[in-house]
Amino acid sequence: MSPSSLPPSPFLGRLIYRSVAFWLLGRIMLALSFALMAQPALELRPVTRIALLAVVGVAVWLDLRRRGEEVILTNLGVSRWGVMAVALPAPLAGELLLYWLLGV
Repeated sequence: MSPSSLPPSPFLGRLIYRSVAFWLLGRIMLALSFALMAQPALELRPVTRIALLAVVGVAVWLDLRRRGEEVILTNLGVSRWGVMAVALPAPLAGELLLYWLLGV
């Protein structure tokens, strides 16, 4: 198995669920911070969107380490990039949908 392979199917759903949950939590925290600063809600620059996706990736990876699943995935030959390839497309799609549909 190559080191850049994707995680096996039992981990896929959990990774996607965690990444979406962390992304929603990040968006809610950003909305609350903008509301407390009395600025227009959810108007984010592209740099902020990319930073949010990076934070989601780090949060998913740290959650894997906390639960001990990183060791299992590493033993199965799944690299950190393989985990990110599964974890980041859903939040990226959410950001793109928010931008294209709502303009925020």
